[in-house]
Amino acid sequence: MAAGQMILLYISAVDRVLSIVGEKPVLFVGDCTLGALATRAYIVMKGQHDLCPAAMTGLTAESMRLWIEVGVSGVKRLEPVYAPDATGEKPRIVAEGFVFERPIETQRGEVSVSWMERVIVVRTESYPKSQEETLERLVRAFQGITRTVIRIAGQVMMYVTPLTPLQ
Repeated sequence: MAAGQMILLYISAVDRVLSIVGEKPVLFVGDCTLGALATRAYIVMKGQHDLCPAAMTGLTAESMRLWIEVGVSGVKRLEPVYAPDATGEKPRIVAEGFVFERPIETQRGEVSVSWMERVIVVRTESYPKSQEETLERLVRAFQGITRTVIRIAGQVMMYVTPLTPLQ
């Protein structure tokens, strides 16, 4: 399904929900498709709120590297994120991150839409570990290669080099 069609599905879903709940405030939670600028602008025009991962396209994708650098370099203090342990009694740190706001402005038809958007940048321990485990499984699937795993700013990078020259 094309991105434009997904946006129309989200807009239709927003309208349906609002037709049921009326004027009550609603927090729309979705995937990165909900994060499309057109969809977020529509939700703002309806006086509502959204929560979604950043779509890794356009200015957001370009900005992500800077946001990571801000957190890694210590320019912004990283705050711990807690979750209960298995017993539900002792909280444990599951991530750390920081929050900032940025102005957003776009056109929706003839209407100019603007709002302040809160961005939450989070670094977890589990995500890089799962990436590394996936890469390890891929490496085991190939014979006759060696690998070097490098961690950069919490992201796993892998270089694969043949043990013998390729013919």
